[in-house]
Amino acid sequence: MKHIVIPAVALGVLVSCSGNKAATAADTSADSIPTDSILIKRLQALQSEGKFAFGHHDDPAYGFRWEYQPDSSDVKNVTGDYPAIFDWDLGMIEWKADKNLDDVPFDFIRNQAILHDSRGGINTFSWHPRNPVTGGNSWDVNGDVVAVGSAAEHPVAVGILGLVAVIEAVKAGVDK
Repeated sequence: MKHIVIPAVALGVLVSCSGNKAATAADTSADSIPTDSILIKRLQALQSEGKFAFGHHDDPAYGFRWEYQPDSSDVKNVTGDYPAIFDWDLGMIEWKADKNLDDVPFDFIRNQAILHDSRGGINTFSWHPRNPVTGGNSWDVNGDVVAVGSAAEHPVAVGILGLVAVIEAVKAGVDK
């Protein structure tokens, strides 16, 4: 079995929770997280109340017998409130697609992430990129080893730049 090497992108990124200091690969210890970050404050508030945070993938996008209905959520329908954490997958962003691998439009993800943040929620992002050699899905391990260089050399590198732009746009809370 051959392995595909792609750049590591830490997408346990909590976009709605950026602090004053951007973490780098060399600066990821627990001590490096600013204690005044929005995420830390939200988590400490939960902890002080003896609560925990429940999350749901693509929560406001689709559910039991519905898709893209305003103010909809299966969790909200059952509990009366949205889950504390929304998780989103950014798979397909590296191919400049309009929708992710779950067919959720990236514009919808962005808008819902901003809305959830404004309600005090937490957003997390996973990324399951396609195999850059075969074009297969994230679980396709066929093809030769690929070392990604500059953005001009490979669509995965271009995708990473697009991913960073999405994250920055969500953090800024600006419209296109």
